[in-house]
Amino acid sequence: MAKINLLPWREAQRAQKQQEFLVLLGIGAAFAGIVVFLVHTYYGQRIEAQQARNSYLEEQISLLDKKIEEIRKLESDKAKLLARMRAIEQLQGNRPLLVRFFDELVRSLPEGVNVRNITQKNDAIEIAGERGWGVERAREHFDRVAEPEFAKRSHAYRRCAHLIVINDHRHGR
Repeated sequence: MAKINLLPWREAQRAQKQQEFLVLLGIGAAFAGIVVFLVHTYYGQRIEAQQARNSYLEEQISLLDKKIEEIRKLESDKAKLLARMRAIEQLQGNRPLLVRFFDELVRSLPEGVNVRNITQKNDAIEIAGERGWGVERAREHFDRVAEPEFAKRSHAYRRCAHLIVINDHRHGR
């Protein structure tokens, strides 16, 4: 057989295959680059959308926090106003009781009793004075005050006041 030199043909074929390989490698790298770019863009958009949602939620939370603080302030003001209203109502409600108390006091004290001082400590009312009569007469008087008839007339202030009788022997009567 004749000697045919296939070296240049093989070298040309190798160069062609190498060129095809490099073209395919470039196409694959470009495709991979495009895929990486698309994935990166997709997740970047997802992250931006989530950050936008988070910032919206943070804004809404701060608005709600302000509203909650305002509601707490309003509730505090409401409680203060209700306490004032209760105090005023209590004072207004006790106003007739005071008049009735003094009216009944004048009616129930027998002659000869001189009232020196009237003090109130919480629900207890203390009346200090001098009596111009004996202990027996005082007992009769306070028994009469404790009768049901007196209680019917004075139920409004008797439920909140306690009568304390102190025999004071300093005045010698």
